[in-house]
Amino acid sequence: MLNKLKPQTLFSKLILSYLVVILVTLLVLSGIMSYLVEEYFYGAREWEVNTQARKIADMLEEPLIENNVKEVIEKAQTLSRSMEAEIGVFDEQGENIVVVDYLSDENDEATVEFEDQEIEHVLMGNSLTKKVVGPQTERLLIAIPIYKDLNEYEDDDLDLENYINNPDEEFNDNDEKKVVVGLVSVSVQLAGIEDTIANISRITITSGGIAVLIAIIFALTLSKNITRPLSSINKSAQALAKGDFTKNGDDEISQTDDELGKISQTFNLAAQEIENNIKEQKRLAISRKNLVDNASHEFRGPLSSIRGYSELMLDGIVSKDDYDYYIQLIWKNAVELNKMVDKLLDLSTMESGKLNLEKELLYSREVIESSIETVTPMAEKKKQQIKTDKIENDHSFFGDRHRVKQIIVNLLNNAIQYTPEKGQIIVRSFKQDTWCAIQVEDNGQGIPEDEKPNIFQRFYKVDKSRERSSENKSSGLGLAIVNELVKLHNAKIEVKSEQGQGSVFTVYFPLYK
Repeated sequence: MLNKLKPQTLFSKLILSYLVVILVTLLVLSGIMSYLVEEYFYGAREWEVNTQARKIADMLEEPLIENNVKEVIEKAQTLSRSMEAEIGVFDEQGENIVVVDYLSDENDEATVEFEDQEIEHVLMGNSLTKKVVGPQTERLLIAIPIYKDLNEYEDDDLDLENYINNPDEEFNDNDEKKVVVGLVSVSVQLAGIEDTIANISRITITSGGIAVLIAIIFALTLSKNITRPLSSINKSAQALAKGDFTKNGDDEISQTDDELGKISQTFNLAAQEIENNIKEQKRLAISRKNLVDNASHEFRGPLSSIRGYSELMLDGIVSKDDYDYYIQLIWKNAVELNKMVDKLLDLSTMESGKLNLEKELLYSREVIESSIETVTPMAEKKKQQIKTDKIENDHSFFGDRHRVKQIIVNLLNNAIQYTPEKGQIIVRSFKQDTWCAIQVEDNGQGIPEDEKPNIFQRFYKVDKSRERSSENKSSGLGLAIVNELVKLHNAKIEVKSEQGQGSVFTVYFPLYK
């Protein structure tokens, strides 16, 4: 049962927390204010009555000393009505002379009650203040002593006698000498103060109620502002769990700089990263599938040839005179398979980042000339010309000599393969800003615009029909290897090509300064 009463949502928990804090704060403040107000009014009233009592004592001093009871009573009655207070007068023995209440015409000696020790305490020259609680009302009772000034009543003989009895004491006839000749009590009702405090309490409660309403509205607004982005993130998370990455957190909240805005931004970033990772996983899965398909297709040709020629020889269909020819064919296909496997292993090593480069200072002219020498026999078979343009030795950069040569050779092989017989290939080297550029240009068949993004993928071939009929088959791994080696050298590669107009591949190496 208690669990059902507990707030279940964050919104209700926040509202309940705010209300508890507000109510406790108001109760504490109300208690403190009520105490301070009560103390202030009681203190002010006590000071006022005390002042009045002292004035009454001064006015009753002379008739009390002269033992003029009638005058004492008359003055007490007059002062009682004027001050709206109950006044009691006692002699120096503590006997009650008169008690006057302004609400009654008769003297009531039993109205003011003192304990014997209280009367003795006042007659010793002390004042007394106490609150008297009755069945219907509360009263404030103050009693102070009435003094007789000896300086006004002693004659010169008394001064002389005092001087004779105390010759060593310095005597100043101006010293104040007083004795207690009685006491006066003033009792006033506290009903007016209680009414004032009650009115203040009512005003405080009303103000507190209004403050609670305003605080509730503020708490509702604040709670909604806190829970709304969290609710939005929760809905987005649920959609994310179902595979919907289009619903991100509230854009308005994400643009704020507070904690909720940062949470929303982090959630959106995480959702975007998850979406990108899933897309990348799908891309890699497709890439792996294509790799397997392409590798199977590329391996199938040489393997089929090896198997076919071997079966012909084993079945005795091939004459012994032709054995050498078929063995050469089997060897060539085996070599082709071996090269393809080596390239795949090499490419995997590059992509995994495990390939170590032995970098040194290289000059573009040396690397280009060495690469051209490697591919010249292949170009001569197709009667192609390889020319150089703007090759200068002052273009230097850091790189692995073997791998940089591999980049240029692969680009030249690609140009030779896709350039028709008697075609022309131009190799350039030049400086561009902070880069050392090596460029290979051919006048071959070119690359269609829609196929440019795919040319660096494994086993990708632009003209597959031409590949099958070509004498110089390609593994489809050359440009993929070029792309990975360029990345490892912190370089970049650029391709410009128009179909039927040839292609231009430019590799930019960071220039050595």
